[in-house]
Amino acid sequence: MRAIVLSLAVLASCAAPAPAPAPAKEPSRFDTRITLDLNRASFEEAVDQIARLSKLNVILDRTKDISGIVTLSVNQVPAGEVLEAVAKTFGFKVVRIDKYNIARITS
Repeated sequence: MRAIVLSLAVLASCAAPAPAPAPAKEPSRFDTRITLDLNRASFEEAVDQIARLSKLNVILDRTKDISGIVTLSVNQVPAGEVLEAVAKTFGFKVVRIDKYNIARITS
Protein backbone atom coordinates (compact mmCIF):
# COMPACT_ATOMS: atom_id res chain seq x y z
CA MET A 1 0.00 0.00 0.00
CA ARG A 2 2.83 2.35 0.85
CA ALA A 3 4.42 1.75 -2.57
CA ILE A 4 1.17 2.67 -4.34
CA VAL A 5 0.86 5.98 -2.44
CA LEU A 6 4.48 6.81 -3.21
CA SER A 7 3.95 5.98 -6.91
CA LEU A 8 0.92 8.28 -7.08
CA ALA A 9 2.91 11.09 -5.50
CA VAL A 10 5.69 10.66 -8.06
CA LEU A 11 3.19 10.57 -10.93
CA ALA A 12 1.47 13.71 -9.67
CA SER A 13 4.77 15.59 -9.57
CA CYS A 14 5.51 14.57 -13.18
CA ALA A 15 2.17 15.82 -14.53
CA ALA A 16 2.24 18.34 -17.36
CA PRO A 17 2.68 21.92 -16.18
CA ALA A 18 -0.32 24.22 -16.25
CA PRO A 19 -0.67 26.07 -19.55
CA ALA A 20 0.77 29.56 -19.64
CA PRO A 21 -1.78 32.34 -19.28
CA ALA A 22 -2.93 33.96 -22.51
CA PRO A 23 -1.07 37.16 -23.36
CA ALA A 24 -2.81 40.28 -22.12
CA LYS A 25 -5.04 41.82 -24.75
CA GLU A 26 -4.01 45.33 -25.72
CA PRO A 27 -6.64 47.79 -24.51
CA SER A 28 -8.79 49.45 -27.15
CA ARG A 29 -7.69 52.93 -28.13
CA PHE A 30 -11.34 53.94 -27.71
CA ASP A 31 -10.70 53.54 -23.97
CA THR A 32 -7.65 55.81 -23.97
CA ARG A 33 -8.38 58.65 -21.60
CA ILE A 34 -7.72 62.07 -23.10
CA THR A 35 -7.62 65.62 -21.83
CA LEU A 36 -8.54 68.23 -24.39
CA ASP A 37 -9.59 71.89 -24.47
CA LEU A 38 -10.93 73.30 -27.72
CA ASN A 39 -12.41 76.75 -28.25
CA ARG A 40 -14.48 77.39 -31.37
CA ALA A 41 -13.00 74.47 -33.33
CA SER A 42 -14.44 73.05 -36.51
CA PHE A 43 -15.77 69.50 -36.53
CA GLU A 44 -12.73 68.32 -38.49
CA GLU A 45 -10.32 70.00 -36.06
CA ALA A 46 -12.04 68.40 -33.07
CA VAL A 47 -12.02 64.94 -34.64
CA ASP A 48 -8.38 65.37 -35.68
CA GLN A 49 -7.30 66.30 -32.15
CA ILE A 50 -9.20 63.38 -30.60
CA ALA A 51 -7.65 60.99 -33.14
CA ARG A 52 -4.13 62.30 -32.52
CA LEU A 53 -4.37 62.11 -28.74
CA SER A 54 -5.85 58.60 -28.72
CA LYS A 55 -4.05 57.26 -31.82
CA LEU A 56 -7.41 56.20 -33.25
CA ASN A 57 -7.80 55.70 -36.98
CA VAL A 58 -10.72 57.82 -38.18
CA ILE A 59 -12.69 57.58 -41.41
CA LEU A 60 -15.01 60.52 -42.04
CA ASP A 61 -17.97 60.04 -44.38
CA ARG A 62 -18.41 63.41 -46.09
CA THR A 63 -21.79 62.78 -47.73
CA LYS A 64 -23.28 65.86 -46.06
CA ASP A 65 -21.83 69.31 -45.49
CA ILE A 66 -20.49 69.96 -42.03
CA SER A 67 -20.74 73.46 -40.67
CA GLY A 68 -20.57 74.82 -37.19
CA ILE A 69 -18.10 75.01 -34.38
CA VAL A 70 -17.56 73.17 -31.13
CA THR A 71 -16.08 74.22 -27.82
CA LEU A 72 -15.21 71.48 -25.39
CA SER A 73 -13.17 70.78 -22.32
CA VAL A 74 -12.65 67.20 -21.15
CA ASN A 75 -10.33 65.81 -18.53
CA GLN A 76 -9.35 62.12 -18.60
CA VAL A 77 -12.42 60.99 -20.55
CA PRO A 78 -12.31 57.89 -22.82
CA ALA A 79 -11.60 59.00 -26.40
CA GLY A 80 -14.49 56.94 -27.75
CA GLU A 81 -16.95 58.78 -25.52
CA VAL A 82 -15.59 62.19 -26.55
CA LEU A 83 -15.66 61.26 -30.24
CA GLU A 84 -19.25 60.00 -29.99
CA ALA A 85 -20.37 63.16 -28.17
CA VAL A 86 -18.80 65.45 -30.78
CA ALA A 87 -20.19 63.38 -33.66
CA LYS A 88 -23.68 63.37 -32.13
CA THR A 89 -23.53 67.16 -31.71
CA PHE A 90 -23.14 67.46 -35.48
CA GLY A 91 -25.74 64.80 -36.30
CA PHE A 92 -23.31 61.95 -36.98
CA LYS A 93 -22.79 58.55 -35.44
CA VAL A 94 -19.59 56.61 -34.81
CA VAL A 95 -19.23 53.03 -36.00
CA ARG A 96 -16.48 51.34 -34.02
CA ILE A 97 -14.21 48.69 -35.51
CA ASP A 98 -12.33 47.76 -32.34
CA LYS A 99 -10.13 45.12 -33.93
CA TYR A 100 -8.27 47.79 -35.90
CA ASN A 101 -8.96 50.82 -33.68
CA ILE A 102 -11.01 52.44 -36.44
CA ALA A 103 -13.80 54.94 -35.89
CA ARG A 104 -15.99 55.46 -38.97
CA ILE A 105 -18.03 58.65 -38.65
CA THR A 106 -21.15 58.59 -40.78
CA SER A 107 -24.53 60.27 -41.03
